[in-house]
Amino acid sequence: MHLAMLSNDEVLRIARTEIHDLTSTPLEVELLKRIEALLDDSAEPDAFYDAAIGHDLSALGIAQLGAALIDGAENSAALLRVLADAGYEIPEALKAGLDTAKKFAALATDVRDVLSRLSSLTENATA
Repeated sequence: MHLAMLSNDEVLRIARTEIHDLTSTPLEVELLKRIEALLDDSAEPDAFYDAAIGHDLSALGIAQLGAALIDGAENSAALLRVLADAGYEIPEALKAGLDTAKKFAALATDVRDVLSRLSSLTENATA
């Protein structure tokens, strides 16, 4: 058998069957544990890669998303869901909505001031 031709998983499978606490050296047992740990850790980048491909993200896209995070990924994702639910799927629409809200708030403040002045005038006129 040519071990060099086998995948890492195949080599580990063979090592697990051949290793034995009584006949294997402590070094062999320890090396197997460490190799297993390294291979478990190496699966994480694959998960990131698969998730990125699943969302059609490039390395640049991931970097841009990372730079734009607001108080972590979970918070940013929640904000994006709220914006999408409200119909804001492009930045221009959100900017227009925020601008309208700002103008309405200013108008409401102006109306409150006018009503307050009218109330003062009517109080003074009846007094």
